[in-house]
Amino acid sequence: MHARFIVHHPRQLVYAELPKCASTTMHKLFLEVSGIHADVEPHYGIWREPFAEARRAAGLEAVEIPDDALDAFVRRHRGYHFFTVVRDPYGRCLSGYGQQIRRYAKRFRRLAFARAKLRQMMSGRRAEDAGSPHRIVTETLTRTIPFGEFVEGLRRHGTSFDKHFDLQSNVIRLGQVPYATLVRMESLAEGLRGVFVDVGDLASIPACNVTRSGAAVHRLSPQLRRTIHALYEADFRSLGYAA
Repeated sequence: MHARFIVHHPRQLVYAELPKCASTTMHKLFLEVSGIHADVEPHYGIWREPFAEARRAAGLEAVEIPDDALDAFVRRHRGYHFFTVVRDPYGRCLSGYGQQIRRYAKRFRRLAFARAKLRQMMSGRRAEDAGSPHRIVTETLTRTIPFGEFVEGLRRHGTSFDKHFDLQSNVIRLGQVPYATLVRMESLAEGLRGVFVDVGDLASIPACNVTRSGAAVHRLSPQLRRTIHALYEADFRSLGYAA
């Protein structure tokens, strides 16, 4: 197992990457403050080799740290400001379903996943025209697997099989990493002002990969809320979100 971090040496910042918690937006922000103008998806600019030299020149480093090397990584960055972005567990669960259900289906609903992939292949160029290589698969799966069925599947199988569904506190190694700031995604710009103190109007940061999970949270049935709360009870408790 490993955790992912972005280190910005000029500002002595260490950001822990947490899927479904504004991570794409954070990738874009780090590229912008580093002066790296990559006309690609932000995570390519952060993680892919073609931009490695530009990252080195800007003092920007993207690293995967195995669990057995995490303590040493923290010691090497003593004095740096460790932070991450967290999210209301209800909203994160909804967002995971809306954008990453293929990861769940590939493991636990293989027939549905195979049918969705077949539909994508039969769509030809429509898969590209849709704007995302996964969009047709995702749309097909969300029509096949209702949200309640997905949540029940998480209850049966657990959430640790994929970091997009795992406990946030597990992914960021809360308790092992000395975080100075846990920014809430619900107030992202306000929370980042204390981290990027020399950056201008953070309210203008463009949100990436936005899902409409906020309003949907309020429409969850009491039973679904109870199940999701039970799945992510440790996050509600450790991150301070209300049930």
